[in-house]
Amino acid sequence: MADDKKKAERHFNWQALKEAVERMKPELRAASEATHNYGADDTPDDRDFDRIVALGYLAQSLEGLCGPHLWVLNEIASALYGFHAADGEHGEETTRHHQH
Repeated sequence: MADDKKKAERHFNWQALKEAVERMKPELRAASEATHNYGADDTPDDRDFDRIVALGYLAQSLEGLCGPHLWVLNEIASALYGFHAADGEHGEETTRHHQH
């Protein structure tokens, strides 16, 4: 009985995360478009350098995040990936799934 209750609570909390990210999608899309427009005139070398720097900052910040915040970040990243996949920036649209 306790395992069923714990499992139901975990499922409820996971659904709450998914729904929260779903509600954030309009703002995430706006932020994504704004940042793409910010660097629209950059050369490919500038874009590559910016990506490397951004990845460095992201990797540095990850060490301070707890596991639950990493799951939130993963869901946000998945939403952003979905926007770009739908726009054809990653070839065919790919749905990223994971078990939790």
